[in-house]
Amino acid sequence: MTNTKETTCLAQTYKYCTICGEEYIPRATNQKYCSLVCRTNYYEKQRNPRHQKIVLLTRKNCVLCGRVFLPKQPTQRFCKVECNRKHHKKKYEMALINGTSEHYLKLRFEAFKRDNFTCQYCGRTAQDSVRLVADHIIPRSKGGKDNLNNLITACEECNLGKSDVVLKKHQEKKFKRIAEKKHTKDAL
Repeated sequence: MTNTKETTCLAQTYKYCTICGEEYIPRATNQKYCSLVCRTNYYEKQRNPRHQKIVLLTRKNCVLCGRVFLPKQPTQRFCKVECNRKHHKKKYEMALINGTSEHYLKLRFEAFKRDNFTCQYCGRTAQDSVRLVADHIIPRSKGGKDNLNNLITACEECNLGKSDVVLKKHQEKKFKRIAEKKHTKDAL
């Protein structure tokens, strides 16, 4: 039931991939697939004969080095962990050069000071040996900005629990109103 066709040209034997039909030069005589991607996809289909939901992985180019790689997850952007680290290190260095990281750190501290170093969701403080973080009322993934009126102090657990959920409108307005009141009091 193989679908491989062979073509011979100038002492090179070309085959056509069983999965994608792409022409390739086989490394072994019994090779049926042009790449690891096609081989993986073929065996995934064999394991799932009813064609249940399968994520077929395709080749991607690494964001940093440009190397073609087979991602382990559909959202993977880098070929290696080292590339990921180098990319984020460059991004951080650029933020330092542009001055954007200092600005965010100052905003974060201002939000902590305004909220009296207390989680605004559960009321725990840094004295309760809780790690405090600056939470975005409207998450950045939903278009929220890095400004003092959109930041609120939260403990790490509450922030992880909230994730990128947008609170209900009345809760959001309440937190923004509290943030604005505290901001104007501190300005006086």
